[in-house]
Amino acid sequence: MNVALAGSGGGSTRRSDAHEEVSALQTQLDALGATLTHVQLISCEVPLDRSSLASRSELWTLASSAALTQRAKGTLGEVNAAAEACDQELAAAIERGEVGALLLVSADVAATGVNRRALAAAVRARVPVCGTGGASLGLAAEAGARLLEVSGSVGTTSHTRAIAVSATLARHW
Repeated sequence: MNVALAGSGGGSTRRSDAHEEVSALQTQLDALGATLTHVQLISCEVPLDRSSLASRSELWTLASSAALTQRAKGTLGEVNAAAEACDQELAAAIERGEVGALLLVSADVAATGVNRRALAAAVRARVPVCGTGGASLGLAAEAGARLLEVSGSVGTTSHTRAIAVSATLARHW
């Protein structure tokens, strides 16, 4: 089963870097026989709850080799612009049936958010969604997402998120 990760470091004071986030998730998914095939992850120098469009940020994606790659680096405004294209690509992959589950981590799924298209595609395709980030998952629920589990993100780490998501997907599959 193919899994996609979309979101950000959010407002957590326990932010991990993108490599740690993806590595922890890949380890847990491997144990399930699942594969992380798509990543759209924004990291920022400060928690996003205190950021501005000028905050230094990075957009991380998976290359065709499944290696984590920095796709954009600059201000949060610049990185968000690059994330729009990535969101369109992820939405298209979901619509083609290439993604069996969507993991949202402090995702920006608001009406103008950089993860809105992927969520909308998951809702239309009835792809299961799970993750962390109370505000973003609340918006996902309002949009009609097929939520498997919901958790806050401030007190979580990349490892606890990976374990929780894997356990949720194992129960579902």
